[in-house]
Amino acid sequence: MPMKGMVIRMKKTSNLITVIVFVGIMAILSVLFVLKKDDSFSEQENRDLQTLPEFTIEALIDGSYSKKINSYFSDQFPFRDTFVGIKGISERALLKGENNEVLLGKDGFLAVRSFSVYDGKNQIGPTDYYFKKVLNAHFSSVKKLRSRLEEGGTEFAIMIPPRTIDVAASKFNYPAENSDKLQAYIKEGLKDANYIDILPILKTKLEDGEYVYYKTDHHFTTLGAYYSYCEVMKQFDLERDIIPLGDFTAEKVSDNYYGTTWSKSGFKFVAPDSIYFYHYNNGDENEYTTVKDGSAFTGFYDRSLLGTKDKYSSFIGGNSFRTSITKTSGADAGERPKLLLVKDSFGLSLAPFLALHFDLEIVNVANMHSVSGLASEYGCDYVLIVYNTENLISNRFLAYNS
Repeated sequence: MPMKGMVIRMKKTSNLITVIVFVGIMAILSVLFVLKKDDSFSEQENRDLQTLPEFTIEALIDGSYSKKINSYFSDQFPFRDTFVGIKGISERALLKGENNEVLLGKDGFLAVRSFSVYDGKNQIGPTDYYFKKVLNAHFSSVKKLRSRLEEGGTEFAIMIPPRTIDVAASKFNYPAENSDKLQAYIKEGLKDANYIDILPILKTKLEDGEYVYYKTDHHFTTLGAYYSYCEVMKQFDLERDIIPLGDFTAEKVSDNYYGTTWSKSGFKFVAPDSIYFYHYNNGDENEYTTVKDGSAFTGFYDRSLLGTKDKYSSFIGGNSFRTSITKTSGADAGERPKLLLVKDSFGLSLAPFLALHFDLEIVNVANMHSVSGLASEYGCDYVLIVYNTENLISNRFLAYNS
């Protein structure tokens, strides 16, 4: 009996210590949450974080306030990145192939499987569903834009870069039906809008072992951008001007690139990617000037950004309100056609290839209001929209800003 009583007392003491430690940790984290200054941007994930939302009765009634406050607690939680990493390690230890909506595939590939999608009023999710009415609004707007531009003599094309889950489906133990249906719906919806379908070529190249998509990030690599450039030139009936891949020298500028998918996943053990700059052997990059929001540099690459987490931004200096790339010296300087590139971040690594043929005016989709107006203002001969699949299902910009 005394021994049994001692065991009971030890269990009670152990349970009490566990409760005290748990409550203590939660209390410390709560105090840190209150004292901690809100972060507006995550360098790890390269995205804006939810700050404390403004309370309104309308927002409470329509549910948007609840969604934002949940995102606020999730984004601003102390040591968030550390806890995501711990969870990723534990999920892997349990032989699970997913964490935080990110799949762990073969050969170190990571892919987001669920996204926040736009339903016509709000973003909902994460989900692997999409709303056809939103896509139809995009398609209708793009077709009207094409008509306006071509009536004025400006050639138009649109590219919707696929997601990693679309291109590298074979790398993941995850049904590809939703991906296939979405890509087929996009292709059908834009068939009369000079749509450049790069999925088949990139999928084939990836299956053949070529490095066309980053494993830790959602973008195509510089090689993937090259193949996409070739499809753009074909669409504009400029196939004869395509520069062969063998005429470029690939310079590895980083072998330590961890992209946004890696940051979101928590799978910290996954190996990093490499980033390459492609240099045209028969050209001189010093003949080109890139002007980003009024700040100029020579060539197409901002090497200072290779020392940051977002190394991908080294392509033309990253996203900006407006970027221009002009050939300022050499044989055909001042005589080249002008192309308006309306893009999201996929356009960054594509731009250096296009700049070998066109003087470029580059704007972000989210920053512009009228594509046809900008094309007229800048005197452009060509307009190319590059807007990836995730953005197409998640945002409203194409449908309302063209």
